[in-house]
Amino acid sequence: MNSSDVEGLIEVASQLKSSIAALADAYAQVVRVIEKEHDAIRAGDFSLVQEAVDQKEAAGDKVAGCFDILMRSAERLGRFQSEGASRPKTLKECVAVLQQLKSELTGDGLANQVLCHQVDGAVRAAVEFEEQFSKVKPLIEANRALVGSLLYNVQESYRFWQDVAEQVATAYNAQGVQKTKGRYSGFTVKA
Repeated sequence: MNSSDVEGLIEVASQLKSSIAALADAYAQVVRVIEKEHDAIRAGDFSLVQEAVDQKEAAGDKVAGCFDILMRSAERLGRFQSEGASRPKTLKECVAVLQQLKSELTGDGLANQVLCHQVDGAVRAAVEFEEQFSKVKPLIEANRALVGSLLYNVQESYRFWQDVAEQVATAYNAQGVQKTKGRYSGFTVKA
């Protein structure tokens, strides 16, 4: 690997490390938003729920943006691999490629030391992110189930009240039997 390749790889490893850290921060924000949404649901305050939903959308956009940056970094990393090698598509594959490229280094130059430091930092960031994500994923799934259940309950409540409104609007005769001619009385008023 020549010196320009090492410098390019340093840049990619640094970008990978920072994008992993940004993704970890974005997921930490998602956890805070989920907790806020749960509090709003418990309080029964629709304006707080709406605010939490807006924040959740913003946090989701941030996660998507960080993920896009991570994927671009992975694509750039793939360019340093040998011809015919498959491009890394997951975080674990990126870490494996970085470690492989690090093992191929020869010499003790400053650039090689910097690259080793950046690769080690990216590996640590990836391990920390995986640990954090393993804690966050169940919260996200529980939130999905809670929001789905809440949505179902709201829909059922809406259907119930629609049915009640239709039943109340139905016309009955004096014996409590529903009229067959509609819900209005037989009187017509001319003005």
